[in-house]
Amino acid sequence: MTEQEIDVRIAEYMGWQLVDNKNTYKNTNNNITLYTNIHMLPNYCNDLNLIWDVEEKLKVEGYQLIYMKMLEKIVYETVDEDDFDEYFSIRHATAKECCEAIIRTLEG
Repeated sequence: MTEQEIDVRIAEYMGWQLVDNKNTYKNTNNNITLYTNIHMLPNYCNDLNLIWDVEEKLKVEGYQLIYMKMLEKIVYETVDEDDFDEYFSIRHATAKECCEAIIRTLEG
């Protein structure tokens, strides 16, 4: 998946909805509706602050254990396990690694 495809998938999970034309998305939160085009959706792949919100939603919905297991698999695909202890590697995952784990979690 491209970063844009990942961002779209996660944005949809976070409540963004595709409007009639295939470029416009809307999100209603606290009775305020925001509209944006596909290129202005949140950039989850490069922003750990946005990832925090997604992780909180995963936690509320009971996906935190699955997510952490997916994240662990992804981190160990990209780092040499002998160079880092497990805790350090997971705690310092990149936003892109977190996004990949989120996608795998949502795809079940």
